[in-house]
Amino acid sequence: MRTLSQKNSDLKKIENIKDIELEDKRNIINWFIIVSFRGYYSSSTDTKLDSDIESIKKSEKFPYSELINKIQEKIGKTKIKEKEILDAENKNIFQSEGKIYLFLLYLLLAKNDASDWNSKLIKKCKYSELAKHHIFPKDYLEDYLEYDDPSLKDLSINNLGNVTFINAEVNSQIGDSAPSDYLPQYKGNLSSHLIPIEKGENYSIANFGDFKQCRVKNIYDRLKELFPQIVE
Repeated sequence: MRTLSQKNSDLKKIENIKDIELEDKRNIINWFIIVSFRGYYSSSTDTKLDSDIESIKKSEKFPYSELINKIQEKIGKTKIKEKEILDAENKNIFQSEGKIYLFLLYLLLAKNDASDWNSKLIKKCKYSELAKHHIFPKDYLEDYLEYDDPSLKDLSINNLGNVTFINAEVNSQIGDSAPSDYLPQYKGNLSSHLIPIEKGENYSIANFGDFKQCRVKNIYDRLKELFPQIVE
């Protein structure tokens, strides 16, 4: 029978992600999403990391349950709730508290085999090649949205429902074009970006609110489908 030290020695021989078992890969991804979404290591970083690294070192497999229990003890939240995703329609995802939704969106598009709208998969693009694209372009919306409070306008424009990642050059070419004008040109890419597929005339400013709600719901549904262990 192999000793624990022998098993740990075997673990150290892993040199490629292909050497990791499928279950461990899934657990590592789920754990990484949760600690990132919850900002688990944003406080007492060294203490938490030292404890978690020690747990990993002494385990034959990735100790998912043990690590999740630690998160539960510290902050009590180990699942991403539907309301938390749907509420992102009312968050500015370019500000500090909303940036975690950019991370989730980028991860989701990569897992969804989404294209950058220029014939290249997002997961094969350098991050610097991608633009954070407003589906209803910012300059286009500036001509229509009227708010007394500028922060409310920012929320309306810069929320999860209205942003995706695409090729930076394509983003520049689109500019401030009306969604009804340019989206039909990219209809083969819309589904993987969780963009509601409508007839061109329905991408109007009058439908902007419904559009955002529908897209955020699409994002939640796909997250739950891909990560059922941590999204509920």
